[in-house]
Amino acid sequence: MKIRYKLIVGFTGVGLSIALASYIVLHSIEKGPKDIAEFQTPKLYLIQGMSATIEEALYQSVFYMLTADNDSHDQFYRFIHKFDAMSAEFMKITSQAALKNDQEKGLFADLMSTRNDIVEKAETFFKEVVAGRGVRREALLEYANVIERLDAVTEELVGIEKEHVEIAQKAALASVISAHNAHKSVVLFSVLSSVLIGWLISRTISKPIGKLKNAAVSIAQGDLDVHIETDNKRDEIADLASAFKNMKGNLVAVMQTLRSEIVERKQAEDALKKLNEDLERRVYDRTVYLELANMGLEKSAHTLEEKEMHLRTILDNVYESIFTVDESCIITACNLATEHIFGWKTDEIVGRHISVLGLEGIFAGDEVEKCSPSNKK
Repeated sequence: MKIRYKLIVGFTGVGLSIALASYIVLHSIEKGPKDIAEFQTPKLYLIQGMSATIEEALYQSVFYMLTADNDSHDQFYRFIHKFDAMSAEFMKITSQAALKNDQEKGLFADLMSTRNDIVEKAETFFKEVVAGRGVRREALLEYANVIERLDAVTEELVGIEKEHVEIAQKAALASVISAHNAHKSVVLFSVLSSVLIGWLISRTISKPIGKLKNAAVSIAQGDLDVHIETDNKRDEIADLASAFKNMKGNLVAVMQTLRSEIVERKQAEDALKKLNEDLERRVYDRTVYLELANMGLEKSAHTLEEKEMHLRTILDNVYESIFTVDESCIITACNLATEHIFGWKTDEIVGRHISVLGLEGIFAGDEVEKCSPSNKK
């Protein structure tokens, strides 16, 4: 019998055992948690949301009475509409519930009546605020009583829903405990069945696989002369042993090829190393040459800067005005004596036409026409 058929039969038995155990457990605990999830928790959530929403509406109404802020007026009605939507959802869930609770219905009716009183009194207050009249103290006390009644009704509703949740949880827990006892025997049966099936399968496949494992360990340790047994069985393990034997022969051939390639690669690496060393030497020589050339340029630049500073010092200590102009008679530089003689700062003179100093007459020939004030650009 081929291994795949053995495995199919074995794992089918294990799967059926596990499926049977799962069905028994899930069937026994399904009802309790379903009741909690679908009915009790949403109702409790809605009641708490309705309480928070109506409290926000009350806050906005009081804020409007104190400040006459129109935004608070609009917010009050938004929260009231939200409360109405949540109450409609609560009634829908209550109508679908398996158990009806008259006390809960009565409290919900009180809650809706309180909601109507709040809206009615708030609208009365809003009209008095719009009319410019103050809110009467008695009216505020009545409003406070309505709020207290709302808190009491909401608290009772929350208490009832919490009791429902607790009862449902206890029922579900009892169902789980009952199913757990039945589950133990089913699980034990599944485990024993799995162990028995696994042991039967291992009897037929573990021994030849163990031999192949030992051969693989020997090959991994470098023993390529290890003997691999093959037989005439027509199953996957016999095919695996034959393929493994062929793989060993191929591995021997590959190892021989690798040894030859390693020798060739070593030779190529040595040649490449020699070329790299030669290239590094050339780069080093070139780097030294460039560094020496750079040092020479830096020294020349420093000498030129010193000469320029020396010339500037000489010109600034001459008592005669010295300046330079370009081909358009625009002053490009001057010494300190020019500042003292003409009363202009250097940055005020440089870049301007020579006519500002009244010296265009010092030029002759064509330069007279070019540097006359009429030719200023």
